[in-house]
Amino acid sequence: MIQYPSYIIKDRLAGTDVVWSVLPLTGSYNYRYETNGIVQNDIGLVQQNNFLTKFINKILTISYKTKLFDVIFWRGGVYLVILLYLSFYIYFFADRESIWIFMPAIGNTISLFLSMSTQNYRYVWYLPILCVFIMLYTLVSNQEKIKMRVKIDETNNSDTLL
Repeated sequence: MIQYPSYIIKDRLAGTDVVWSVLPLTGSYNYRYETNGIVQNDIGLVQQNNFLTKFINKILTISYKTKLFDVIFWRGGVYLVILLYLSFYIYFFADRESIWIFMPAIGNTISLFLSMSTQNYRYVWYLPILCVFIMLYTLVSNQEKIKMRVKIDETNNSDTLL
């Protein structure tokens, strides 16, 4: 490791591309979903096929083979970029104290970079959900800040008129 740190860094980045990359790297395998059902097991769990099984499998296959859908549904890079933009927006234009809402995402992402051994979507499913909630928080906190500015402007304007 000390002699060849670039190999270690390259291996870690290639091993975690499902987290940070917008498109899959060439030659990398990303496990997204399972369409073969529940495998045989000792506890008797079996998959019951119904009218939705074929439909859902078709949708999953389309989402994987279409690049745009693959980027939106099965990759984490787009959502990390959105979180980065939101963090800059909140830090520079909203309450700076609100930057702490990004700490769970930052901590989880750093831990994935250090420990993720397989390219599996189950490790990054939280990113789209987290983006939606932080976007909603940003909109709500920004609206509150705008209302406060309007009130301050109204009081300042009323003082200058007297």
